[in-house]
Amino acid sequence: MKPNSRERQIRKSRKLVTDEQLIAILRAIVYNRSVSPRPLALKCLREHLDRGETLDQIFYDGDDYGYSLNIKRLAGPKLEVEFGCSPGPDVGDGGTWIVELDKGGGVRSVSGTTFWIS
Repeated sequence: MKPNSRERQIRKSRKLVTDEQLIAILRAIVYNRSVSPRPLALKCLREHLDRGETLDQIFYDGDDYGYSLNIKRLAGPKLEVEFGCSPGPDVGDGGTWIVELDKGGGVRSVSGTTFWIS
């Protein structure tokens, strides 16, 4: 099946980090207690991760709607990570976080910058 635009953006973002790093980044965002407000997309993602689902299972379902991911490299070991979920037209939530990686590729810090809801 040909990837849709949402899935193509996710594939592009996944090229910037390893799968292990992406899982660590997503877990750091999901489990960061200082993230407020807490988008429902994070709760749903946590459930997928806790069930042991793979990134491919989470992100690639062929539907135009679903999880979104956009990663941009910033200065040094920092990334801007946009993540959300839109289960249908004009419905969903998410946010943008600045994630700093340590020298080993693990997550040093996470801070939320913006949140959206529709």
